[in-house]
Amino acid sequence: RGPEVYWEVKSTYVDVMGKVLKTALASYVESLKRVTSPPKAYIALGSKKRSPGGTNEISGVSALSGIFGGGASGAATSDDDAGEHAELFSLRSRAQTLRDAETGPPLVLHQPSDRVQQEMREYEELFRSAHRLLIDTATFEYAFCEQFWRGEKDMFEKVFAGPLTVYNDFVAQGVATASKDAIGLLIAIRVNAVNRRVMSRRRVPALDAYFDNLNMTLWPKFKHACDEHVKSLEQIKESFEPNPEAPSFIVRRYANFVVALTIVAHSSFESSTVVDDEEVNIATQVDLVLDRMRRAMFECVTNKLCASLRESPKRRSAYLVKTFDFVCTTLSSLADIKDEQTTELATLHFFEEKFLEESAAFVTHTMHKRFSELEKLNGDVLFDATLDALSAFHRN
Repeated sequence: RGPEVYWEVKSTYVDVMGKVLKTALASYVESLKRVTSPPKAYIALGSKKRSPGGTNEISGVSALSGIFGGGASGAATSDDDAGEHAELFSLRSRAQTLRDAETGPPLVLHQPSDRVQQEMREYEELFRSAHRLLIDTATFEYAFCEQFWRGEKDMFEKVFAGPLTVYNDFVAQGVATASKDAIGLLIAIRVNAVNRRVMSRRRVPALDAYFDNLNMTLWPKFKHACDEHVKSLEQIKESFEPNPEAPSFIVRRYANFVVALTIVAHSSFESSTVVDDEEVNIATQVDLVLDRMRRAMFECVTNKLCASLRESPKRRSAYLVKTFDFVCTTLSSLADIKDEQTTELATLHFFEEKFLEESAAFVTHTMHKRFSELEKLNGDVLFDATLDALSAFHRN
């Protein structure tokens, strides 16, 4: 009767433990859903919709705004992107989820009560917390099955079939809600890569197929969200009227968005001494997205955002100088990333070159209007000296 009892015990264990783990994890996932922040209104990168509660301050604009203004300071603008819409294009406190990805424990949630007010949290933070619990639970169960059910390679898969069904539903619902949130989706992709690396260090390959399925779910959504932003830039009409005294709110969205995606894609972790292939692939894919976005943004800025300034070359050059300077100033915060091949540094170098070109054009227009006679006498020498001074000022 030994074999009969053995198979009965196996069947009972799979049934009981499968239900216990599924119930426990399902209960935790349901508690996470209660503290999920409501989805924000979607705003495309090139949308004219702006936050109604903005201020008159532009962070990151350098002193060049005053130099290239038409007698007014570059600090005043009516299309500021402060408030809730700015969160769609900035990383802000969401970077904490990345810092917690490798070592942070699951969130501890309390039962709903009038005395305990639960803090609402972003989807990617709940994604990290739920999957941290999953990989810890899977590690213990896999180790037990390896020791107790020796030679029974399918025991873990049978026990964990129910819990993984719960998580597949959780991810599907969350991704559907956050399908337009490119930053949140990219954070989830990085968290998934970290979890795979953690399980690899533990020598637990049990969730490899699940991690692959997550990537197949998250990557298309992320790329689609970015494609929508690029498409919104391409569809901007030339009738767009910019504020000639300050960079457009679209430019500010773009610069902050590039910084956010770059930090998420290229962030490293203290315990990771060697960058694995999946992290390299993530950085490469994001760089390709940002490269396409850079081309669309440059086309938008030079041919659409300043279309109304074509009749005044000097004002157009001044607007472009302030625009490119703002992008360079914002992207300069990424200087601590040492990889010179990454797209955000390529974007920074690209806009620095365009900044110098438009600075030269602005100097030419100004010299021609105010010092036309002097320009005829010694134009090349004076022009080169002025441009060199501007270049040194921007670099410093």
